[in-house]
Amino acid sequence: MVIQMKKKRAVLACLMVFAILWSLLPAAALAGQTEVYPDWLRSYYKDASAIPRLDDLPSVDREGQVYTVDSQGYLYCVFPDRTLKWKVDLGQRGAYYALGGVGPVIDEQGICYIGSGNGRVYAINPNGQVLWTSAMEGQEAVAPGTSPALSADGKTLYVVSAKSLYALNTADGSRAWVVALTSNGLNTPVVSPQDGTIYVASLSAINAIKPEGTLRWTKVLNQLPDIEGRGDYSPFVGKANGNVARREKRMAVDEAGAVYFITLNNDKGTAESDQNRLWVFTPAGEVKWYRDIEAVVSSPAYYQGTVYYKTAGNELYALETERGNLKWTYPVVETTSPDKHVAFRAAPLIGPDGTLYTTFYDKIYAFQDKEEGAELKWKSQPAQTDSQLYAVAGPGPQGELYAAVGGSALARFTDPGFTPVPWRLELEGEECTLFAGGEYTLPVRLLDTYGRQLPLNGLSWESSNSAAAEVKDGLLKGKALGEARITIRHSDNDEADNRLRAELNVRVVAPGSGFSLSLTPARPVVLIGQKLPLQARILTPDGKVVQGESLEWKSGSPLATVDNQGLVTAGQQAGTVSVNARVAAHPELQATINLEIRAYQVTPVDRAGIQTAIAKAANYVNANSQGGKILSDWDVFGLNACSPEWISANDREEYLSQLTAKVNESGVGSQLTDYARTSLGVLSAGGDPYAFAGENLLQEIMDYPSLSQGINAGIWALIALDGAGAIVPSQVKNNREALIQHILDHRVKEGWSFSGGLPEVDMTGMALYALAPYRDMLAVKEAGEQAIRWLSENQLSDGKFGSWGSVNCESAAQAIMGVTAWGVDPQGPDFTKTTGNAVTALLSFQTSSGVFKHVDTIDAYMATPQAMEALGAIVCFMDKGRSDIYYKISAAPPAPEEVNSLEITPATAEIPVGRTIQLKAENQAGQGVDKDDQGQFLLTWSILGDPSLAQITEEGLFTGMKPGTADVLVQLKSNPAIQAQAQVNVVGQLIEVSAPLTPEQPIIGISGKELATQVHNLSGKAIKVLVNIVLYQQDQTSETEPSLEVQSIVQQSYLEKTLAPGEIYNIGGGFIWPPGDKKFQGKVMIWSGWDGKPLCEPIIISR
Repeated sequence: MVIQMKKKRAVLACLMVFAILWSLLPAAALAGQTEVYPDWLRSYYKDASAIPRLDDLPSVDREGQVYTVDSQGYLYCVFPDRTLKWKVDLGQRGAYYALGGVGPVIDEQGICYIGSGNGRVYAINPNGQVLWTSAMEGQEAVAPGTSPALSADGKTLYVVSAKSLYALNTADGSRAWVVALTSNGLNTPVVSPQDGTIYVASLSAINAIKPEGTLRWTKVLNQLPDIEGRGDYSPFVGKANGNVARREKRMAVDEAGAVYFITLNNDKGTAESDQNRLWVFTPAGEVKWYRDIEAVVSSPAYYQGTVYYKTAGNELYALETERGNLKWTYPVVETTSPDKHVAFRAAPLIGPDGTLYTTFYDKIYAFQDKEEGAELKWKSQPAQTDSQLYAVAGPGPQGELYAAVGGSALARFTDPGFTPVPWRLELEGEECTLFAGGEYTLPVRLLDTYGRQLPLNGLSWESSNSAAAEVKDGLLKGKALGEARITIRHSDNDEADNRLRAELNVRVVAPGSGFSLSLTPARPVVLIGQKLPLQARILTPDGKVVQGESLEWKSGSPLATVDNQGLVTAGQQAGTVSVNARVAAHPELQATINLEIRAYQVTPVDRAGIQTAIAKAANYVNANSQGGKILSDWDVFGLNACSPEWISANDREEYLSQLTAKVNESGVGSQLTDYARTSLGVLSAGGDPYAFAGENLLQEIMDYPSLSQGINAGIWALIALDGAGAIVPSQVKNNREALIQHILDHRVKEGWSFSGGLPEVDMTGMALYALAPYRDMLAVKEAGEQAIRWLSENQLSDGKFGSWGSVNCESAAQAIMGVTAWGVDPQGPDFTKTTGNAVTALLSFQTSSGVFKHVDTIDAYMATPQAMEALGAIVCFMDKGRSDIYYKISAAPPAPEEVNSLEITPATAEIPVGRTIQLKAENQAGQGVDKDDQGQFLLTWSILGDPSLAQITEEGLFTGMKPGTADVLVQLKSNPAIQAQAQVNVVGQLIEVSAPLTPEQPIIGISGKELATQVHNLSGKAIKVLVNIVLYQQDQTSETEPSLEVQSIVQQSYLEKTLAPGEIYNIGGGFIWPPGDKKFQGKVMIWSGWDGKPLCEPIIISR
C-alpha cells in the first residue's frame, strides 16, 4: 500500500508540473495536438539490447526504405513494411564508441555508401550487393560515428578517417585525392552548395577543403584573436568511461556556404558537458558569430535563414542566422533528462515542407516554425516502454519516419499531415515551332523533393499572344502565323528562385520551300524478328524542328511492318524494305528510307576464349588479394574451380589463417548458409571442414535445427555435404534424402524462388546444380528438365538473364552452372538466342581489367566470384560433358604418376568446319597429362596425313579447316614411343535452308497455315533426312501439378526423304489451327534421322 501511494504521489506531482508549464506556453504552441502511434518496432537480432549501438543515425531513401547499423557490424536495409530487404557485414563489430560509420548516404541511383571500422569504404547497390570497397591508407578506420558526404553531382564521395579526408570516385571507388588533417578527423564532412567546398572538423579546428583537394583554410579555435574563452573546445565529447567516444557533432551549411557547428567542453571529460558553443564561419573562414550554450546540446540544423538545436533541458531553440538572435524557444514537458550525451548528438530533422522533427526522451515531436513561435503539430507515443529515441530519420515519400530505439531496435512512425512538396518544374526545351492548326502537348514535369513526378495540379498556363498560339492545360495550339511566349507557373512558386516556373518561346510558321522531313537512323538495320523505332522530324529551312503534326507511315514490303508511331517489326526473312513517312496535314512533306533486315549469327566461345577470361579474372582477384589476406570464401572457391593452379599454396595458407582468426573471434555465423559457404571455402583451400578452428562445419550442417532461412538453406546444405563427399547418417536431421525432398517441396511452378511467387533464375540455377547428382531419381529428373526448359524460355534475346529486377552477371552465371551440371550446353540450341548465348552473355559483363560488372558497375565481391565459378563450370563441361565443380572438391590435382601409356579424350569427335575443340591426354590412371612443374608442355600434338584438314596447338586445341577425317597423334616428349591416336571428323555444312515462307492468308482450310522452305543439299552426296512437322498447344496444365504450364502435341506428321547432292527441294507442311483463342505453335524440324540430330534451326510459326 505504501508503494502504491508513492506511485500516486509521483503521478500527481508530474501532473501539477505539466499544468504549470502548459500555462506558460505561447498560444501558437497549443494548436494541433494529434498523437501518433508507432507503426511497428523491430530489433536487429536476438539479445541486441545487450550491446546497443547508441550512436546509430538511420538514413531513408526516396523509396522510403531505411538503412541502419548495429553493434554486430551489419548494415541493414528494411522495407517500409518492416521486412528485411538485405543486410551486409561491414566488419565493424564491437563497442559503439570504437565502431566505424553510421548513416550511409544514398545517391540518385539508390546506391548507398558507408565507411567501416575495418578500414574500408563500401558502395552497395539497391539489391544489397557490394559494388566496390576502397581501403584507407594503412587500413586506418573511418572516424567513428561519421557518415560520408556526396558532391552535388554525385560523382565524388568524401570520407573522414582519424587522420585524413578522402575523396573517392563513386563509379569505382578509386581515390581522387586525400588531404591530411591538422589533427584527428572527428566529424561528418558537409559540402557547400555554393562552390563545393568541403568542411570537416578536427581536434579544436575547422578545415575547409577545395573540391580539387587543396586546403582552402584551417582555423584553430583556441588561436583565434578576440574570441572569448572556449576556443580550446572541440567538435566532440571527449573521453567517457575511459574510452575515446568521439560522439561527433554533425555540422550544417547554408545556401551561401556558411558553416554551423558545435564545440564541446573537452576539459570536463564527462558525458554531461554543459559549457558549449555554437559557431558560424563564413566561406572565407571568418567568424560570423557564436553563441554560448550552458547545456548539453545537439548538433545544429539549418533551414531557410534559421538554425535549430535542442538541449538536454528539453528545449528546442530557433536562431536567426544573420546575427544569431533568438527567434523562439519551445520547452517540452518531459520529466526524464537524457542519460547519455550521445542522445543529443542528432540534429533536429527538417522535412521538405519545413516541418521540424526531433526526439525528446521516448517521443517524436513535430513542429511548424511560425512567425509567432513554434507550433506543435503532433507528438508520438513511445515506441517501447522506458526506451529512449536517439535519432529520427526521414521523412520518406509517404511520410515514413524511423527512430533508433534504445540503441538496439528500430521503430517506424508516419507523419499524418505529410504531403509531397512540389520542388521543381521542368520543361523540355526553350523554344517550339508549330504549323497553324498543329497541336502539341508540352513536355512538362512537376517533381517533388524526392524527384518523383507529381500530377500537374496547381499550374497556370499563359500565352503572351493567344492569336498566334494558345495554351490550355498543357495543350499548345498553333492558331495563326506569329510568335508568343508561354509562361507556366505553380501556385507555390517563389519569385526569388523561380524553381516552379518555366517559359517557352513559340513560333507559328507556314510550310513552304526549304521545309523537309528527316528520318533517322539514316541507314537503319534490324535483325530478323526484332523491332526498331524510326524517328521523323519536320525541319524548317533554318533547322528548327516543327512539333505537333501527325505522321503516316507505310512499309513497301511484307518483309516488315511499321505502325503509326514509326516502330518497325522485321519478319523472318532477310532483305531490304523501303519505309515511307509523310505529314498527314501536309502530305507534300514526305521522305523514304531503305531499311535492311539481317539474319543473325552467334559464334560460340571456344575453350581458348574461356581460358583467356579465366586468366584475366583470376589475375585481377590475385592482384587484389593482399597475398590471400582478403580473399573471400567465394574467391577461393572460384579460383579453385577454374583450376587449383590459380591459387598459390601461400595464398591458401593465408586465407585459412585469416578465416581461423575470424571464426575464433566471432564464430562462423548465425545462419546455415554461413556454415555451407565456409565449408566450401575451407575445402577449396585444402582445409578440413570436419575440424576447422574447433568447429565440425559439416556436422553443424547435418544437425542445424531449421531450414527456415529460405530455400537457399536446403540447397547450400546439400551442396556443402556433396562438396566434401560427406558420409551422412540417415538419422541426422539434414540427411541427403531430407534435403532433396525439401528442395523439391519448395518448387515454384517450373523452378525455384527465394521469396515464392514466380521462379527466379538465380535460385533455379542453384537448385539445379544441388540436385544434379541425383538426376536418376524420377522426381528430380522431371523437376530438373522442367527447370532447364523454363530457363531457356526465360532467356533474353541477347542470351542474358535477369533476376531481382535487373539483367545482370550473376543470373547468367547461376544459369550456366545449373545447366552444365545437368550436361546441357550453355551455347547449344536451347541457350542460343537471337544475338547471343548464355556464355557470350556472361562474358559481356567482363571488363578489360578482368573484373566483372553486376549490371553496369564493377563488382569484385559478388559478380566476379560467381562469374569465375561459372567459367570453371564451362571448362569442366567442355572436358567431361558435365560440370562437377561442386562435388568432391579437391584443393589440388592428384599427385602425378609415371606415364606408362596415353589415351586421348574424346577418342572420336565430329565438328563442323571452323569449330575448335579441346583434346586432352590422360595417363594409365586417368590423370591429365599436360605440363610439368615448370610449366613446360609434356606432350607433342600433330595431324597425321593431310595437314590442311585441321590445325592443332601444343595445348591440344583442334580446329577443323575443311571437311574430312583427321587423324590426331599425341606423343610423350620424353619418350615418343608412348603415344595415342584419335579421329576427328570435320564436316561441312550439309544443307542450307532458306528463311521460312509463311503466307499472310491461310491456304489450307478456313483456319489453316502452311510452312514452306527451300532445302539445298550441300554435302556433295545423297543424304537421308527426316522432316518432322508438329503442332503444339502451349497453354496446357499438368494433370499432376495444376500450377505448371506444359505443352502437348496436337498434330504430328513426318516425311523421310533422300536429298540428291546439289539439288534444291521445296518442302512444305500444312496443318489446321484448332478454333478458339488458345496458344499454339507450329514447328518444322529437319533431322538426320530418328536420332533427332538437327541439321538446321527449326522453322516456327506461332498463334
